[in-house]
Amino acid sequence: MLVNVQSEPNTTDDAALLAAALPELAERSDVDERHTDGGDNRPQVDDLMQPHHVRQGQTAIRGLQPTEGKVGLEDMTWQTNADNGQPEGVTCPGGQRAAVVGGRKAGRSVATVAASVCADCPLREQCPTQPLVRRAGTVLRFSQRAVNVA
Repeated sequence: MLVNVQSEPNTTDDAALLAAALPELAERSDVDERHTDGGDNRPQVDDLMQPHHVRQGQTAIRGLQPTEGKVGLEDMTWQTNADNGQPEGVTCPGGQRAAVVGGRKAGRSVATVAASVCADCPLREQCPTQPLVRRAGTVLRFSQRAVNVA
């Protein structure tokens, strides 16, 4: 169902259109999902939608294509905080769930899984996790932006 239509010259930024429409749209409807093209794949749009709890579904994403034969963040199931969209947990396609904690740098996060669990996983060779050097375990490092795109 279409609930809003906007028309502006092609030079108008998609994020500007969203900023103008979303507050009123969220107030008058129960919108919780927005389907867009690749032009809306950027942090400013994520920041606009988060306070209204609107999820973005894109028909095309700009940037790198997923690597064929590899598990990507888009293949994982993310548990996020309902208030701020921050990841709290992640479940890999192999069924292993890991808690997410803040990384060393702002905007970065880490999920750690026991090395023994990953060692027997049939997806191990395609997995983006990396072995830890100083202790047992594997780690998945990622940014909030990467989770938003996933």
